[in-house]
Amino acid sequence: MSFFSLRHTAISLSTLTLLAALLLSSCDEAGTIDLTRSDDFDKEIVINEVMASNRTGLLAADGNLYDWVEVKNVSDKAISLADYALATVKYPKDKSAKKKKKGEKGEEAADSVSNENTEKHHMTDAKGKKDKKDKKDKKDKKDKANAPVVDSLGGVLLTWDFPKMELAPGECMLVFASKLPENSTDKELHASFKLGSKNGVVQLIKKGKYIMSEAKFGDLNGDQCLRRLTDGSYEKSYMQTPGTDNDAKGYEAYNVTIEKQRKSPLRIWELQAKGKKHETWIELQNTSNTPINLQEYCLTTKPTKADRWQFPNRTLQPGERYVVDCGKANFKIKGSCCVLLLKGEQFMDGLCSHHAPYGVTMGRVEGKQGFFYFTSPTRNEVNTSKAYRFIADKPLFSELPGVYAEKKSLQLKINTHGYTVHYTLDGSEPTKDSPIYKDSIRIDSSCVVRAFCEGDSTSMSSHIATATYLIGQEHDLAVMCISVNHNDLYDYRSGIYVSGPGGGGPYPHEGANYWKKWWKKAHVEFFDGKEGFQADCGLAIFGGFSRTLEKKSFKIKFNDKFGPSKVTYDFFGDGQPLEFKNLVLRSGSQDMGGVMVRDEFFTSLMQPECPTLLTQKYRPVALYINGSYFGLYYIREKIDKHFVARKLNTTNDSISIIMSKGYCEEGTKTKFTELMNFARNNDLSKKENYDRICQMIDINSVIDQKIGEIYASNVDVGNIRYVRSDDANSDKKWYIVYYDLDLTWSSSGTKPASFYLRPGDSESGIHNVLVGNLLKNSDFRQLFLQRLSHHLHKTISANNATKVFDGITGTIKQEMKLNCKRWPKLLVYEKWEKNLADFKEKINKRDKEVLDDLRKELAITPEENKKYFGDLE
Repeated sequence: MSFFSLRHTAISLSTLTLLAALLLSSCDEAGTIDLTRSDDFDKEIVINEVMASNRTGLLAADGNLYDWVEVKNVSDKAISLADYALATVKYPKDKSAKKKKKGEKGEEAADSVSNENTEKHHMTDAKGKKDKKDKKDKKDKKDKANAPVVDSLGGVLLTWDFPKMELAPGECMLVFASKLPENSTDKELHASFKLGSKNGVVQLIKKGKYIMSEAKFGDLNGDQCLRRLTDGSYEKSYMQTPGTDNDAKGYEAYNVTIEKQRKSPLRIWELQAKGKKHETWIELQNTSNTPINLQEYCLTTKPTKADRWQFPNRTLQPGERYVVDCGKANFKIKGSCCVLLLKGEQFMDGLCSHHAPYGVTMGRVEGKQGFFYFTSPTRNEVNTSKAYRFIADKPLFSELPGVYAEKKSLQLKINTHGYTVHYTLDGSEPTKDSPIYKDSIRIDSSCVVRAFCEGDSTSMSSHIATATYLIGQEHDLAVMCISVNHNDLYDYRSGIYVSGPGGGGPYPHEGANYWKKWWKKAHVEFFDGKEGFQADCGLAIFGGFSRTLEKKSFKIKFNDKFGPSKVTYDFFGDGQPLEFKNLVLRSGSQDMGGVMVRDEFFTSLMQPECPTLLTQKYRPVALYINGSYFGLYYIREKIDKHFVARKLNTTNDSISIIMSKGYCEEGTKTKFTELMNFARNNDLSKKENYDRICQMIDINSVIDQKIGEIYASNVDVGNIRYVRSDDANSDKKWYIVYYDLDLTWSSSGTKPASFYLRPGDSESGIHNVLVGNLLKNSDFRQLFLQRLSHHLHKTISANNATKVFDGITGTIKQEMKLNCKRWPKLLVYEKWEKNLADFKEKINKRDKEVLDDLRKELAITPEENKKYFGDLE
């Protein structure tokens, strides 16, 4: 595996040139538009800074917040801007799901139209069609004449020409991306387009032919900018410097500017956006000499957000402070870390504190301009604690982290930014007692380098930079690396991986450390041969009884306490970057001594043919912890409200999740209780009752989950989750998650179909109430047989199941050899190969066993057998 950079803000010029060619090449009746990168690329005028998510920063002359682009003359001569233009790409929003819902409602409404209206419609239909056609022809002709340049993803190229003006050497020019070019004046420029904060790119074009500079800014948080460094690369930063150089002096000038722009006497004085649950708050202060009625103001996290928090009818005296306790006020700011103060619809003040570490507040200091960081919060008190204007930049490493197949020595140099740097090489977090970096660090074997800049009187210590170097290692799979303090894993009293003082009781040792709900701060890196990924995170042990095993599973959490509150990346290698707050690293669990793919196999087998049955994505990886190989693991989606929202294309706060025995894991169980009571107390053979059930739960999800359980002969029946969204755009039906298939096809034999279909007092029987009663309905029985026929012919046929199984095991074969060496007590490679052969033998006959079993259990008639299964004899 090749190594690559994790400095995701660095821009590859070759990649951007290719992107530009895709974006700016189009063929129509007017001919072909071709752009090429100029020989003077980044030598004359450059894109110096991009602000694509201006939440609380610089105001335009009209008092509004717009995104902006800054260009700079880096040459030694004055340059006319008359031949230059700015360009960006706008991608359409995915509204397919909402359109579908609206379309369905529209059809229902159409069915209810009266005969009178229907006849009237028919009378005017011909004329209406002609009018529509004429309008469409005119529109098509106009659109063709003004055809936009689009790329393969539907992105539209938007351009804006600079006016005739000169830019002196070293001079910066700011352009607001307001879509209001008419607002341009001699002192302020406005482009005819807006910027998007996701997957964005800005280009500087000369004479409509040449790309002179470009910046790809990806996803930006509120008030986060992309700025150009002196070496020509770009980095994301919270130090905005509009109209000035990208340095500390420029940031000071920015703070002076925004303070002058704030006209409101009511100011946000201190903000804690990252703290313990219900410990986020906003402190405001009356900075004027007259009382202020707070009821005239409101708070929000986005200027366009409808749900704004209104202040009570309270008068704030001069110099008086007022604290909004966000937990009690039900005003959520943890996700965005941004707070805007509005008076009516007008922006008055605001602050974004994404960059502030957990527990650190941001606020103002009397007599000074702009905002500062406080390591000691001063809620409802005068801000007299130590205030820092900056957070020191993280150290930068000269060598790229990653997997180096060749055994070699690296001479690592660190850019210290002029600060004292402390570092470690064992994965632990460095402190001020850790070694001080001097000239370079020699790396001869795999290790994790972690370092931070100490800071000074004006700067807090930096965030920790982490880079894993795996020397002389080679893997066919993607590699995931976790860095964590050794004691957080293995300390007798506080380590999450060990039994500890409470682990001496009977199995499953419920007092052990690994059963505790303990989270430890960690860092994760992902090397997949592509862009790569890294982030601070929380780490905990995951699973049920598998926690007692020698090789344990982990869960990874992204939240403000540890690092970013969420991440977006293509972890599963299917070309679909998704947003995550949680991930799971499965060890193989109870299948570690078997084929170690049971769960992945059964869910992968059912997923393509069961569109409404929810399953987890997976990806096998080689896991390293603190630079040491830890074995073969599987990245899995964690089943939580975020997982369900992704699958159902709905919102997180509308989700309910019900687990085994009716335990409510998320949301409310009221609708689930209603479902089960209705199924238990009503005759589902009746059409009206069956129709009612079909409105409450997705019937295909029920059938496919049962067929999957029967095929797998899953004995761990407690692992069942019913999920539902109550969002206005959802169908509000229950769906089932098919997961945790480790305890399947056991050596003791398979369970009969009755175990999964007949109601009873056992845990399995309790969950069978629904399907058992549904089978009394002829329509449901017919649908069940149709689905069973489909799965037997395709999904669980011996040929298809063998193909899926071979595909999964072939991918992990080489990694399994390394895994067996790492965990020899759990499994030896030769035993694994024998287990594979036995498993495939089971595959070859299991579909026939299922059919024979269900023929008896369902009393399938000769006519039904011929119709659905006749060709399977």
